[in-house]
Amino acid sequence: MRRTDVDQMLRGMGWKGFLEWMAFTSTEPLGDRRMDALFAMLCAVLANINRDPKRRSKAFEPKDFMPQWGGPPAPTRKQTPKEQWANWMLILGDHAELLKQSKARRVKSRLEGAK
Repeated sequence: MRRTDVDQMLRGMGWKGFLEWMAFTSTEPLGDRRMDALFAMLCAVLANINRDPKRRSKAFEPKDFMPQWGGPPAPTRKQTPKEQWANWMLILGDHAELLKQSKARRVKSRLEGAK
């Protein structure tokens, strides 16, 4: 396998050649951007294989999985308290049931202590 000396290549490249490479990389991604595009295609294929057409009629596209590095953050909406609670229950998983049981024991103990 032949290795390329990038410094030597840049020293031998004129401004016009550099601009041509910049134009080429904007249409044909290289390196990490290319890997992001390839993985986005793979994710779209996998998502479409497992997609339930009744729940999502539109097929996934690679752009749905393409990371947007350095762009503006995606718009978010404020969650309702009910949604926040549901998310906490998902995060806590099995611990949520333990919290409910613990709270029930504390309430029962207070009620018994009040007698």
